[in-house]
Amino acid sequence: MQFNNTLISEPANIKEDTTYHQKIMIPYHKAWTSNLSKTHSKITKALTDNNIHILTDIIFDNWDKNIQHCHVAIIVYHDIIFDRYWMQDLVKTAKKYNVKFVLITNIACLEPVNNEWYQIIFLKELYGVFHDKNTIPKLNKNLNLYSCLARRTTYPRVKLFADLSRNNLISKGNVSLLGFQYHSDNNANEVIEEINNNTNEFNDIVNKYKFPFKNFSEDDYNFGIEQNSKYTIANETFNDHEPNAKWFSFTEKTFRCLQIPNITLFLNRKGSIDILNSINIKVHPINYILDQMESYEAQNNFIVGLLLHDIFDLDEMQEIATHNYNQIKKWSESLKTDTFYKDIVNKI
Repeated sequence: MQFNNTLISEPANIKEDTTYHQKIMIPYHKAWTSNLSKTHSKITKALTDNNIHILTDIIFDNWDKNIQHCHVAIIVYHDIIFDRYWMQDLVKTAKKYNVKFVLITNIACLEPVNNEWYQIIFLKELYGVFHDKNTIPKLNKNLNLYSCLARRTTYPRVKLFADLSRNNLISKGNVSLLGFQYHSDNNANEVIEEINNNTNEFNDIVNKYKFPFKNFSEDDYNFGIEQNSKYTIANETFNDHEPNAKWFSFTEKTFRCLQIPNITLFLNRKGSIDILNSINIKVHPINYILDQMESYEAQNNFIVGLLLHDIFDLDEMQEIATHNYNQIKKWSESLKTDTFYKDIVNKI
């Protein structure tokens, strides 16, 4: 396949969600979003300097027919867009216009691919954007039992909140369920009610609580709240129990908690803990059990039992959190080098 990489698009911009974040932006969030924005700018510059087209519209029906016979880069952070049908459309477009797609991402793929029509470049170093020199791991002694913070509201998060409530655990931790959804004009109560209307599982929750809900006075400083918790429940964006999942997303929720010397309970796709291990990240051993559970019911029952009985200590957590902090710092330092960006281009 012969390519003439002369078609250049404007670099994609990373923008903060100001529609909701304006009032609750926190120092750690500002730090990592700023880091990501800077890193993204450097990636796009490296690609455009080498005449590699950057696709900013991932809807293939809107394809610009002037883009042919070239490499086309798609840069994706955190959000898993690579479902089976999207990949089928990608290959169809690649064949039609004789292009080769390059997916540059921090989304881990079980089976890295470099075939005739597309290539996946997974960059674990991108997790370095979550490093913040002001969040050095420090073991606290006076801890709340747990924290469970949820801004974006989905069925599994409402179910977790409900199970905590039904076991009289809400008052024993720092808990929030803010009833926010992207692209929705509903207020927080309406969001919860709509989720309940689909199943009628949460009538007691709808009647008992007003949303947005939080039972702490701190000003939405997630890192500080979690740092003062013995257990943190990190319910990841794509905790969807997809069978035989190939894609794994780790957002700020995960990497913020990895640097805190407490026991974080990670809720993500089955196999996610193995992915973290493969990139030299450590977690509390209890997560190996939690990672094998294939339903929200099983996960929640397990978490409720852990919180009710509270049988673990934090003896190893300072060492684990420091290890993770140093690994993330190492990735952060690599993002500051020209070599990192040259290597991306060389892999294409």
